[in-house]
Amino acid sequence: VRYLVGRGSVSTLGLDVSESLLAAARALSGVGDATFLRGSLEAAADGSCDNLFMFNVIEHSPDVAGLVARASRVLVRGGLAVVETPVAGLVSRAFGPSWRHLMPDEHLAIPSARALYALFARNGFRPLGSTRFGCGLSAGSAPRAAQAALDALAKRFGFGDRLCALFERT
Repeated sequence: VRYLVGRGSVSTLGLDVSESLLAAARALSGVGDATFLRGSLEAAADGSCDNLFMFNVIEHSPDVAGLVARASRVLVRGGLAVVETPVAGLVSRAFGPSWRHLMPDEHLAIPSARALYALFARNGFRPLGSTRFGCGLSAGSAPRAAQAALDALAKRFGFGDRLCALFERT
């Protein structure tokens, strides 16, 4: 939030399902006109914010296309959306049914990075940057040095099982 306010953000909307995480975000933001809401983007008015953070939201949505369409309506033109989510790809295929993000009761949709980019493009967004990270191993499931090396490779070569992307609403 501080980064975006420093770049001229007028209002920022944060959305999460966890009230405790929202409280922590409120306490840490401390600057600008940041609003943190629990629940659905439907609570935000069309064109009501410059920036939207969606961390661990995509995978919990029963309607990812509807969520991205709504994000497009909420953001002003030139607004930024920061999206962080697990993505299907090399790591998920390698781990198969034991992949750490395969949680059918919680993760309702896990698109590939390509599908996510296409969905955002169809809804008037252009990508400004991204990174992939995560080798598929949960903390403590492998020797620390080995996991750090695999995580570094996943990030460097862009095959990680998580995506963090910055999109601009055009």
